[in-house]
Amino acid sequence: MRVFKRNQEDLTVQKTNLDEVINFLYDTDEVECDTETWGFDPHSANILSIQFGNTNNQYLIEWDDLLVEILSPFFKNDNKTFIFQNAKFDLQFLYKKNITVTNVYDTLLAEIILTNGLQYSGRGLDSLVYKYAEKYMSKEIRDSIIRVGLTDAVIDYGLDDVKYLSIIKQKQLEKAKELNLERAIELDNHFVKILAYTEYCGIGFDKELWLKKCKDDEQKWLDKEKELADLIIKDERLHKYRSFGTLFDPPGTIVCNINLRSPSQVLELFNSIGIDAKIEENGEEKGSVGKQVLQKNKDNPIVKCYSEYITLNKRVTSFGKNYINFINNSTGRIHTTYQQILNTGRMSSGNAKQNKPNLQQLPNDAEHRNCFIVEQGNKMICADYSGQEAVIFANKCLDKNLLAFYDEKLGDMHSYVAALCFPSELKDMSLEDIKKKRPDLRQKAKAAGFAIQFGGVGYTISNNLGISEKEGNDVYKGYTEAFPEMFDYFKKVSNEAKTKGYVVFNNVIKRKFFFDFMDEYRSLESYIQQDGFWTTYRNEKELDSPLFNNVLKPKVKKYFRYKGIIERTSYNYPVQGSAADCTKYAAYLFWKWLLHNDFFNIIKFVNIVHDEILIECPDNLAEICSNKLKECMEKAGDYFCKRVPLTAEPQISDRWVH
Repeated sequence: MRVFKRNQEDLTVQKTNLDEVINFLYDTDEVECDTETWGFDPHSANILSIQFGNTNNQYLIEWDDLLVEILSPFFKNDNKTFIFQNAKFDLQFLYKKNITVTNVYDTLLAEIILTNGLQYSGRGLDSLVYKYAEKYMSKEIRDSIIRVGLTDAVIDYGLDDVKYLSIIKQKQLEKAKELNLERAIELDNHFVKILAYTEYCGIGFDKELWLKKCKDDEQKWLDKEKELADLIIKDERLHKYRSFGTLFDPPGTIVCNINLRSPSQVLELFNSIGIDAKIEENGEEKGSVGKQVLQKNKDNPIVKCYSEYITLNKRVTSFGKNYINFINNSTGRIHTTYQQILNTGRMSSGNAKQNKPNLQQLPNDAEHRNCFIVEQGNKMICADYSGQEAVIFANKCLDKNLLAFYDEKLGDMHSYVAALCFPSELKDMSLEDIKKKRPDLRQKAKAAGFAIQFGGVGYTISNNLGISEKEGNDVYKGYTEAFPEMFDYFKKVSNEAKTKGYVVFNNVIKRKFFFDFMDEYRSLESYIQQDGFWTTYRNEKELDSPLFNNVLKPKVKKYFRYKGIIERTSYNYPVQGSAADCTKYAAYLFWKWLLHNDFFNIIKFVNIVHDEILIECPDNLAEICSNKLKECMEKAGDYFCKRVPLTAEPQISDRWVH
């Protein structure tokens, strides 16, 4: 086991002994830490070296498993903080050695939180070193490490990785204090330990059951393709898509000659039979065969069949036989990767380049989810929040009619909203009757709620539902009258965002999204609010003048585009971001219980999907885990939902059941 130290006086690298590193760890409460590894998969590759240091001292130890017993007490010490850049990677290799880390600070996560929404030059270590320490760091050697091992250049490179992290942390926390983001950084530094563990644990997978599902899907897809082709052949308006079969077909066979997998060809077909296949995107009209067009024209038999066809096509392609390639050869399980913080505060899953699947977008049906299983002798606890985002939104806007729904435990939200939005049509009908007898109005209410919470208006509702603009406006008007405090809330939060230049997700964690165009937006607003602007605008528009086309129109268009982004973001991000913070905190509470009871590598986190946490545990711990997970999730909910409680419902099974 070789140990190296960099001499700070002349910057030379010298050999030293392990005792010096141990003394450094004893004497230092804040330690920079990094690993170099023989690969990227902790299950098939080993640690090459581990580095510790600070601005004045840097050490590199060639890895030996004898280090586990020596280093583990330091990592578990409550009084020490280990600073990483992209901790999720290093933690998984430490978990392989049965080492957990009590206090983590991740400079990458902190930077994402501090710059959420802003344009940035980079969040890699080299970029952060340049930004905060004004030093240049080359990362060119990184990709060659797994080939060359601990050369002098690699040792020097590894020592550099633990030289600047303390400086970065200090300056990040100064900025965090200024922006009131300390709690957001604290929460994500806790949560990264759980997310690394979830990636490391992976989830069991029934390959044979999946292949059976794939075979069934392929047959359904081929049957639907034939059904769609027959509809096209039989439509007299689409004769140009007919042709005679090949020599291998029975004489006189007529076939459909359109490539149904080509959106451009399907768009042309839609236009041929008068389907309204236009959508508005960034103020411009364009042709589309996407979800919005399909929903708008769902009563057309060809559109309906095509919609079912592309759904099956996705099952065959995205969730087909190739999915078995995601099975890790070392564990026999599927291991995904997560991006911990999106702009909304939520997570994402999967990375095609790393051969990692998206386990957050798996179809929510038994055929798919039943294929994700536990090891023999184990159970899976599947716990999700009941209407998490809806409950969080009710706690934010405090609309009296929304609160009444939860207080009176009325059951079906969409029927309740419909009853308020369409009082004359649904007079004296129970919510159950509305659901059974007036699904059309229930669907309108459901679509309106979704559109409005994303900043939509009557036009949006009409476009989404394929109804007239007047009907869409009537639905929107009914919604505003049914939930007046909701719209007061929207006005309040959008005005706050315009004033501050950012959106605050909640008052617990205080996570924020910053608008990087606020200076330009305010300049445009000042320009447009000048006396006489709109008179000039209308006059120049009537003249179709160069001033109108080259100056006034572009400025107004950009102003309203920015205004729309601010409003939609201020409506939606606080709900999604608060939901994500709530789930993260719940997972952290359960993690603390897991470690306290020495259940590390016994109880596993196997997936986290927005409002859902999946745990795998031995049979004899299933009831205990289920009750504890429910307790942790509801305790976390209490922090974010003070008026309407947020509840969680766990289920015990031998597979993924939600």
